[in-house]
Amino acid sequence: MLRSDLNCDALTGEIRYTVTQPRVPTHVDPELLDYKLIDYKESPVDSKYLERIDPYDGERSLNLEFRVRFNYPGSSFIQIEYFDEDSQDINYTQPVIINVEPTIVLRDYDIKCKQLSIITVLARQMGEIPRWESVVNNISQLGYNAIHFTPIQKYGQSYSHYSLADQTLIDDYFFGSDAKNLDKQERLHHLRQTLEYMRDEYGVIGIIDIVLNHTANNSPWLLDHPESGYNTDDCPHLYPAFLLDRALADFSDDFADKRNMGDCPSAPFIYNENDLKAVINAIQTRIINRLNFHEFFLFNVEKVLKEVKDFLTGNSSQSLIQAEKLTIDRKKWLTHDHYSILEDKLTRNLGYGPDRQQVQLDLPIAAAYFYYANNLNADKACQELRQLLQKHNQDWTVKVQGFMKDALSSIEGTIRYFKLELRQSKIEKTEEGRLLRRYFTELLNDKRSKVAHNGWIMNADPMEDFAMKGWHYLRRNINIWSDSVKLRYGTCPDDSPFLWDHMCEYVSDMASVFDGFRLDNAHSTPIHVSYYLLQVARSTNPNLYIMAELFTSSSLADAIFVQKLNINGLVREIQNTYDTKQLGDYFHQLTCREAPPGLIDKDFENVDGTKYRILKPIKPNDIIYDCTHDNPSPIEKFKTGRISLSHMGIISMSDCAIATTWGYDQLIPKNLNVVNERRLYEFPDQKDIFKPDNEDPDKRRGSKLLEKKLVAIKNDQQKQISPERTPELQKPFIQKKTDFDYEFIFYHDTAQSVKVAGCFNQWRKDINLNKKDKNKWTSHIILPIIESQDHYEFKFIINDKDWVVRNDLPTFNNNGNINNIIQMPNSQSNSKSEVVTHENIQIKSNSSEYTFSDIRYARRILNEIHDECTKNNAEIFLHQQTDQVLVVVRQFSLDHEGIDGSKGQEYDAYVSITRHPYFMVGGEYQYQTKVELPGFLTEIVMVSYLELNYTSYNQFNDDKQLIKGANANFKLFKDLSKFCKVERSGEKDVLSFFQLPPSFTCIVKSKYPQQMREAVKSLNYLNSFDTSLLCKQLFAHSQLSAFNHLLFRCNEEERDISDNKRGPYGLEKYGQFKYSGLTSILHILRQLKISGDMGHELFDNIRQGNWLMEYSVDRLKFMQDDLNSVILFLQEHFQNVKTLNNTFKPKYFAKVIEKVYNAAVYEVLNVRMTDKFIQRNDDLFIQRMAIATQQMWGRIPSTYFAGQKDSMAAGLPHFTTGYMRCWGRDTFIALRGLLISPGLEDEARQTILYFAKTMRHGLIPNLHDRCNNTRYNARDATWFFIQGIKDFVQLAQNNGASILDEVVELHFRDNDQKIHWEKLNRGEQPRRITIAQMIHEILQCHAQGIQFREWNAGTQIDSCMKSDGFNINIYLDEETGFVFGGNSGNCGTWMDKMGSSDKTGNRGIPATPRDGAPIELVALLFTALRFMDDMHYLGLIKTNSIKTRSGQEWTYREWADRIEANFEKHFWIPMSEQEDNQYVIEKRFVRRRAIFKDVLRSSQPQTDYQLRPNLCIAMAYAPDLFSAYAAQLCLKNVENILIEKDCMGVKTLDPQDPSYKGDYVNSDDSCGWNYHQGPEWLWPMGFFLKAKMNFGQQAILGNKKALVHDIMRFLVPHQKHILSDPWEGLPELTNSHGKECKDSCTTQAWSIATILDALRDLYYK
Repeated sequence: MLRSDLNCDALTGEIRYTVTQPRVPTHVDPELLDYKLIDYKESPVDSKYLERIDPYDGERSLNLEFRVRFNYPGSSFIQIEYFDEDSQDINYTQPVIINVEPTIVLRDYDIKCKQLSIITVLARQMGEIPRWESVVNNISQLGYNAIHFTPIQKYGQSYSHYSLADQTLIDDYFFGSDAKNLDKQERLHHLRQTLEYMRDEYGVIGIIDIVLNHTANNSPWLLDHPESGYNTDDCPHLYPAFLLDRALADFSDDFADKRNMGDCPSAPFIYNENDLKAVINAIQTRIINRLNFHEFFLFNVEKVLKEVKDFLTGNSSQSLIQAEKLTIDRKKWLTHDHYSILEDKLTRNLGYGPDRQQVQLDLPIAAAYFYYANNLNADKACQELRQLLQKHNQDWTVKVQGFMKDALSSIEGTIRYFKLELRQSKIEKTEEGRLLRRYFTELLNDKRSKVAHNGWIMNADPMEDFAMKGWHYLRRNINIWSDSVKLRYGTCPDDSPFLWDHMCEYVSDMASVFDGFRLDNAHSTPIHVSYYLLQVARSTNPNLYIMAELFTSSSLADAIFVQKLNINGLVREIQNTYDTKQLGDYFHQLTCREAPPGLIDKDFENVDGTKYRILKPIKPNDIIYDCTHDNPSPIEKFKTGRISLSHMGIISMSDCAIATTWGYDQLIPKNLNVVNERRLYEFPDQKDIFKPDNEDPDKRRGSKLLEKKLVAIKNDQQKQISPERTPELQKPFIQKKTDFDYEFIFYHDTAQSVKVAGCFNQWRKDINLNKKDKNKWTSHIILPIIESQDHYEFKFIINDKDWVVRNDLPTFNNNGNINNIIQMPNSQSNSKSEVVTHENIQIKSNSSEYTFSDIRYARRILNEIHDECTKNNAEIFLHQQTDQVLVVVRQFSLDHEGIDGSKGQEYDAYVSITRHPYFMVGGEYQYQTKVELPGFLTEIVMVSYLELNYTSYNQFNDDKQLIKGANANFKLFKDLSKFCKVERSGEKDVLSFFQLPPSFTCIVKSKYPQQMREAVKSLNYLNSFDTSLLCKQLFAHSQLSAFNHLLFRCNEEERDISDNKRGPYGLEKYGQFKYSGLTSILHILRQLKISGDMGHELFDNIRQGNWLMEYSVDRLKFMQDDLNSVILFLQEHFQNVKTLNNTFKPKYFAKVIEKVYNAAVYEVLNVRMTDKFIQRNDDLFIQRMAIATQQMWGRIPSTYFAGQKDSMAAGLPHFTTGYMRCWGRDTFIALRGLLISPGLEDEARQTILYFAKTMRHGLIPNLHDRCNNTRYNARDATWFFIQGIKDFVQLAQNNGASILDEVVELHFRDNDQKIHWEKLNRGEQPRRITIAQMIHEILQCHAQGIQFREWNAGTQIDSCMKSDGFNINIYLDEETGFVFGGNSGNCGTWMDKMGSSDKTGNRGIPATPRDGAPIELVALLFTALRFMDDMHYLGLIKTNSIKTRSGQEWTYREWADRIEANFEKHFWIPMSEQEDNQYVIEKRFVRRRAIFKDVLRSSQPQTDYQLRPNLCIAMAYAPDLFSAYAAQLCLKNVENILIEKDCMGVKTLDPQDPSYKGDYVNSDDSCGWNYHQGPEWLWPMGFFLKAKMNFGQQAILGNKKALVHDIMRFLVPHQKHILSDPWEGLPELTNSHGKECKDSCTTQAWSIATILDALRDLYYK
């Protein structure tokens, strides 16, 4: 699990990485292991800050946590190295790639990457650098904060922006006449100053194109370093392609000169398809048929065979052949098809030139392969090889013919496009006029090196080097760039040292100047090259922003590039859509998934109140362009420029970076050619686009202009107070009036009451008019003067029901609602502005209409909105309103801050409404639709549409010096009256449109009702609650069982407490919750915090009604005395949640539930549980285990007994209510881990007493049943009971020994049923006995022997047991000190499955009777005796001896010593048969050695020798009975035989035993008779771990660190389960190999208790 601490360093991206592994990792390795190329610089992870977070001390950590600090942004590859016990070698976790975003700083403020609003400019069109400021000023005024420049380096001969001759030198063009005087460093310095000024003065960062995969074909450095390109000397497989390219170039020249063109009579023109066909035929006959390209792919068969035969028969070859045999065998080549091996593994120089038939075999391995494949016969080897070589030649002849068909097809398509479709019909001997573009350049160096041009291939694999694979140059299927040479880097800098150094200098220089890079043609640049060079660049500028456009056609490939290069923004283009639905889908995919409206808080809270987030994979960040600079403009692509406006409108609402190209805002009709365009950008005065809003065009400018204005203001102020001014000219200060008095008067003869309500009091009926005369009602009120509005609205209310107006007073029609108005004093306007809310919210609008020639005004407004929304993390929602209309909502938190840092009180959301006229579809203006707003309309930001015609573009075409935009009609309105009506519908407004022109783009603001805002304010206040103080408020009067009721309660429990009226909550698809309490809700919420799925069924349910809130409160009333404060808390805050609209309900419901849940967990773990192992332990596994204990301790009416209401469940859901809830054995196995160890002493004491009252026959019952049909058929419950008392005495912090003096009233008056009832009926008082006396009595009874028949024996208490099974017989073997008991008809230990199947005939037959002396009972007897001896030694009890049936008196110590002396003699099965005579062994039953018997002297003697996990219980409780040597051997067998890796449980029987059956199915024919015959139970795992702690090698040697490792490796599956399973506990058992057992309890008391207790022992070890 990856977690990020919310209080981490924002600049460094500190994270927390938690991993459960066998060994402490030694280092974090940032090297990209799948790269041949290692990192350029040091690790981005600071090894000094590789801090291990240890929740305990030193070596006792259960999980390993690390904080990793990243020293610089970028992509970091993290793995944990550990020692793998299985492989006994170093291993690694799955790699995690963490991308740390750069910090972008503008004017001392950090901005997020998604805040960027980028404009692409063609650098040359900005002019020389001194001219840049004017262009940047215009750009800044439009709200852009980033400029992406095309390359500015020395241009090649084509003068393309992207064909660079020298990557390390800024082009002369940008420095004009000064260029000759400026060297490289001076040019960089000048450029750096310009960019800094641009950043500081205009608030705009610079991003530069970086071109890494090609260079201009006239690059001067290429002459000296042709190895930097793919040349035919270093890449001879390209020679055939060069030969074809040169032949085609010669043909083109001949065609242009009309030389020898008899078969092409149209030369030098190609006018039609017939001309084209003639050209293709000529190329076929003159070039392809004559040059025989297939010969470059053939073997010279005879020559190769001679070489092979000479090698095989040579004297010195045998040693080489034998050496190659090892490789052949290792790769298993001899098992493969021989021809495939020849083609794939043994062929070299395929396609090499300039000579033909130069294909070779890879000797000596090829010779060795065929030699061994032919049984060491050289002649046969050569014979087979001849056949295969001939087959190769035949096959490749056909393949190359196919290549030539591909080439001809590509040639034909290229000529058709350029010469026919583009009508460039004349062929000339110029680069532009050629018949075909050249694929190669011949350099004018000494070698006349032939180097390949670069290009791209449609749908090619971006990870594949197309110059090295696929024969693409020969097949002519590359979209070639004939002005650029493809660069060949190789796999590392040593392959091409000059090129790597040259490019390192290039990127370093640019990183020192610019704030970001755009990786040009990133998908075609080898990824290891990009990675290396970006590391170089980031060493110069750590906060470098990286953007790229990837043409991979694969989201997986995109993710690889993004991860490995840490690309901060992937270029996406909205113009890749072709209708409004596709646009909506694309927009939603790109930007709506991560921030849906009402998104719940993603923070998780630790018990100590600190917060963290789970890191999850997210889609790459996007940059949405409306149009990129290398794609057609909207008018070119969609045949209408009107769509430009609506596209701009929708991308501005996105939750990611947005971008455009210079000219889009000016509506230029086509994209600018990066090769041929020579005109400059125009930078007109833009004051006009600020006039509608009365804003300053320079408001975004930086310090210099601001300083000038401040100085001017200061000077003006000084003039105003100058003493030279005469007093009579000075005006006195007049304080503005802020309120006024108004008298309401109403006349009514019969009214009982008259009130007034208006927008000044939120339309509440709380202003009463007083009756003055018979019919006159009046009242005065002071009203505030609000400058932004001109009137108040109001109505009179008669008798609290009739709302009326006075017709003689001014009125206003508010969307059909007629109200009286009060004119504001000094109001200059009589206009009836649209007041749209009952809450004094006013639409800011006017009736002005503006017309502009382009859409720059819209861009300015939209960029500001985009910045505000992304800065404040506004949530986003897209609605496909109609087939042409999209509605986007950017919704703020209701307490969000505005752009200026002040609280945003005027609005809560932006709403964008856009109509998209694709391909002129939908040209009509009349268009009807209704748009529901989120709340009330408060302000109309922009209402607009665009009109264009073909004459609009004349000035673009006519001007030869400047690039001018269109002369269009951009219509701007500041009200909606021409387009829609505003209608009130409950607590929201609806815009009813009757007119929506094509390209309509409208932005409005809306605000939620004040009551809702106040509710959110109150709910957000929950964040400030101190958890410990909240706990005191909520739980001061709560008993522990209240937490069970609050957090848990399965179906059976909930029905028990509600008289079967209520079960857990449920959802239609999800189904019924596991718990009625908060845990099930939290389980779903945890998943949704990570996924962010606000469409989940739970949230839909919360939106649709208040049922879950009401359910959550109502059910708590069962324990109202304990939970009244919680009830009141929930009622108060749920009332606020109910006032919210459906968008916010889920978020704040979750906030309230989490607050209560977290408080409850804090109270349980840090207040009620007092053991320091649990208190403030930040290990999530231990926290979940500890809180899971509360699943079992609760209040169930059907188990109230003797005034005690709270009790422990054995497991959920089967053992929870009535007689099935309380089991003696389960209770006291779980008591230590569930209650005693955590420090819940009162509850532990209650539990002991709950069962102590039922003691009878010297036994504690297994089935309690409130003493109705209590069962005493368990021989082990009594010993676990005494063990529980011992644990309480030893572990309780508050005088645990006092329980020994606790007096108990025994429920049963006698051991005889008849006598008991007689005494009870005559009112005889119960016998009173202390706990110490009870333990003594139990021991005495067992020493004397216990014999009785169960009360009510028969079907009343057991429908399956046979008669002899009800007979209880327990006796002491005085020779060994062991207690024996049971018979073949009953099962007195935890393995108590009684047969119930008539079909298989097992009814009444126990599957595992274990009669005799089970090993764990002998151990428990021993530890009980030792305990009592210790208590006597300490003076806490008086009696220290018992009398046996034979009359002997034994002290507790003597009895214990007798057991110890005989234990291994009777239970150990030694490793060697030679040792058998030292032990009591019947060899015929021995199946396993080096184990301890499961039972002694059972009625089925073979079962004594079965390997079962019960021996672990004995080892854990009574280690003194075991020798370390025997225990270690046995535990090793248990681990290897009974435990599987990644399984939670321990097999209950040796898999080799004939009775083993690993899957428990209660409904099978045997009725689950194999319950304990193989299925893997969890609670013995806890005792196995305790045994390991007693006897493991590490424990004995005192190596605590190794011990922790040894224990924790078994608990990995438990951690995974409890953190993911909806029951949030540990199950009773699993089936074989850890499979789920559907008939098991899904969470079990003893499973949780024993493992939690083992962890505690490990902590204190």
